[in-house]
Amino acid sequence: MKRLILILYDTFHAHRGLMFTVLAVVTVVLGVLIHRISYKEDITDFLPLSGNDQEAMRMYQGLSGANRIIAIVGAKGAKSPDADRLCDAADAFVTSIDGEKLKATYTIDLDKMSDVAAFVYRNIPYFLTDADYHRMDSLLRTHDYVGSQLNNDMEMLMFPSGSMLSDNIGRDPLNLFTPVVERLSNGAQSLNYELYNGHIFTPDMKNAVVIIESPYGSSETDRNGQLIERLTDCSGKVEKQFPGVSIRFTGGPVIAVDNAGQIKSDTILSVSIAIVLILVLLAVAFRNVRNIGLIAVTIIWGWVFALGCLSIVHSTISLIVLGVSSIIIGIAVNYPLHLVAHLNHTPDMRQALREIVEPLLVGNITTIGAFLCLVPLKSVALRDLGLFAAFLLIGTILFVFAFLPHFVRVSAEPRTGWLTRLGNVQLENKRWIVVVTAVLTLIFGVLSLNTKFDSDISHINYLTKEQKSNLSYLSSLLRSNPKEKTVYAVADGRSADEALAANEKMQTALAGISRDKAVTGVHSPAQFLPSKAEQHRRLAMWNSFVDRYGKTIRDNLESAGASLGFGSGSFSDFYAILSKKYTVENIAHFAPLTDGPLRQNYYYDKSSGTYNIITPVTVRADRAGDVAAHLDKSLPCGYSFEIGALNKGIANSLSDNFNYIGWACGLIVFFFLWLSFGNIELAALSFLPMAVSWLWILGLMSLFGIQFNIINIILATFIFGQGDDYTIFITEGCQYEYAYGRKMLASYKNSIVISAIIMFIGMGVLVIARHPALRSLGEVTVVGMFSVVLMAYLLPPFIFKWITRKNGSLRRRPLTVRSLLMPRRYPDSCEAGRTHDYYARYVMDCYYYCGADIVRTVKTALRNHTATAVPSPNGTITVDGESYGAVALVEALMHPKATVIARTLDADDADVCRNVACRIAGNIRIESK
Repeated sequence: MKRLILILYDTFHAHRGLMFTVLAVVTVVLGVLIHRISYKEDITDFLPLSGNDQEAMRMYQGLSGANRIIAIVGAKGAKSPDADRLCDAADAFVTSIDGEKLKATYTIDLDKMSDVAAFVYRNIPYFLTDADYHRMDSLLRTHDYVGSQLNNDMEMLMFPSGSMLSDNIGRDPLNLFTPVVERLSNGAQSLNYELYNGHIFTPDMKNAVVIIESPYGSSETDRNGQLIERLTDCSGKVEKQFPGVSIRFTGGPVIAVDNAGQIKSDTILSVSIAIVLILVLLAVAFRNVRNIGLIAVTIIWGWVFALGCLSIVHSTISLIVLGVSSIIIGIAVNYPLHLVAHLNHTPDMRQALREIVEPLLVGNITTIGAFLCLVPLKSVALRDLGLFAAFLLIGTILFVFAFLPHFVRVSAEPRTGWLTRLGNVQLENKRWIVVVTAVLTLIFGVLSLNTKFDSDISHINYLTKEQKSNLSYLSSLLRSNPKEKTVYAVADGRSADEALAANEKMQTALAGISRDKAVTGVHSPAQFLPSKAEQHRRLAMWNSFVDRYGKTIRDNLESAGASLGFGSGSFSDFYAILSKKYTVENIAHFAPLTDGPLRQNYYYDKSSGTYNIITPVTVRADRAGDVAAHLDKSLPCGYSFEIGALNKGIANSLSDNFNYIGWACGLIVFFFLWLSFGNIELAALSFLPMAVSWLWILGLMSLFGIQFNIINIILATFIFGQGDDYTIFITEGCQYEYAYGRKMLASYKNSIVISAIIMFIGMGVLVIARHPALRSLGEVTVVGMFSVVLMAYLLPPFIFKWITRKNGSLRRRPLTVRSLLMPRRYPDSCEAGRTHDYYARYVMDCYYYCGADIVRTVKTALRNHTATAVPSPNGTITVDGESYGAVALVEALMHPKATVIARTLDADDADVCRNVACRIAGNIRIESK
């Protein structure tokens, strides 16, 4: 890969026009792809929901009124409210928002209720069940039932409210159908409210209430924000019109908008502070405006690349994902930063690329692997975040390798000062730091067992004091018993009639569970929302009923009514019901019910394109889980859910995701480290700082009471991504110095210091945020970055020093897993009289930690070198030195009295040969070809 990147650099360096053309074409294509993307804002995308759970959550939001804006109209301060004045203010407010074309409920429309009752009476054959016909048969067979019922009707008409009952008596003088209408009104769920002059008041009569349904749901914060601004303008005008009256808003959309507003203000403040501090840092570190600008251009191009690639996979992306993914910039900025910083050490661009390609590429691959661990998760947003992060890192590294080297300005003057001093810090040489770190690791390891995951999503919501107060009013409106919970049984279908038929199949199971003592009520809409097949059956029963009783009922009513003084047209509505010809109807025919009292029982999910019939089952709180589980097993179709169990399932899934992310990231990173370094020792050496830093992170979080949540859990992959970049660079620096004898570690440490400080500033500044989710990101970042940088600075150099040095000098043969497990078979010095293969294996071990490219070259050279040379008469052996001195070292060890001349053209070959082979065997001399 290094060779390919150098070839690409040479090609673009020689043909700059080609480079500009490729860059322009790729950028234009990405711009076209980005134009296809649409954006959305839905925090529930972060929840690990799939299949029925997603539909259940959307349904519950509708059932619980999550899309409702509640306007609370009350008196300002401690003044006693004037109910009439509050009614007038509520009227004025609703009038002022008429232009918004919103659905507002603030009065009880008795006429509408009467219209619903009239609809049921007019369509009564569709709603009569077998039990109703059994009841009616029993009544009509009772002796003189018609006469006695008309006597009751006459008495009811004598009461003051008799005029209100006259319509019902005209439609149902024999009280055959009225129980069905009463069943409908009793089964309809409602708010806990008081009425005054037809207006809805809170139970304490202190506030009038206006319920406004947002057409944008609860998650479209941008549109809801604009809507609430307009509502606030309207409320301001009403408050001026009615001095002493206040109008406050609460509800799901309002809370979501407040959260978005707080996130925006926190972000603007923190980003402003971060930008100023980061620019100051970069200016001090590089003192080159052009290079600083190029670092920003690299990140922007990587961002465009990520959006373009993501548009191929998805047509819609969450704006929240894009906001959260900004933390990935902290990793992506490492790549241009390392290149620019490395030029202070190696001003030659081609040489700088040779030295930095491998650690950049290894770090990039392992980090991409860590973020791709998010893709298999159930959470839609986390899946998109994993893909977006992977594409962003790919795009950034492509720009760094292909284009950035041709724009960046190389400075021949090395930088000195505080940055150099930090890079030269050698924590591994301070024994007290090593001891303290080991002790603290044990302590934090124990404390890490107490780190908790906060699954309550409400804890990452931002609520003002006013909203907390308003929410208490909102909760008081809901008619609920704290000792009861609701389990929802859902029948679904691709069409309304399919869902209705499925709901009817569920009735046997629902009837069976209603006999459970834990169940206090089953509010099924099946009687009032029949499928076409059920309508056909019910209409057949109706026609049979009319054939049997129609003429008898009419004759008895006429004679008994005349004797009691009823006029000839008193029962015309009832006769019209009996004589009407009914046909099977579509669901639209029942709109007065699905838009009215059964509104919460009929739900169309636009996202999945399914129709849902919902049956609320009220149960004892302590048995809700058992009932829900029993329903799931007994329902012949559909499914059931209970919001408490659903939230618990989400919490368990989040916890599982948390564990999965940790293990998956760890395994993937370790695998790529092993693959890249070519040996398990360096893979373990590079992985150990991440494992130890993870213990420190968990331990410090436990110590300071910081908990993981659905937002900052993302930092688990971020910490692994940042940590492996740092440790890879430190490990590569150790190998480079060991192999070439040139100072490199300080240069890598310089770029790590800058990157770490940028992350401390960019994300750590969020600790000043008021929004809980952002503040938790800042807290975990500060703890995580401190731990990662400390371990990257300390552990790789300390362990590498131990395996390559002894008594203050380099070992002839460094320690490996094999030499530690079988020390007798792997002595530290070469023995005379051994075979060629023995010397080849010995030399191979001497180069074991010199870097993957060097090791591959040495392996190939030693594999091809099967026969030893014979010294010339003057006692010299001449070999090709372009194997980094490996062949020369074999010959020097086998012929200790001869002078081995290693001939090479490459300066790197000569440096490695001098630093490794010549150090082990003093009879090697390097010559240029």
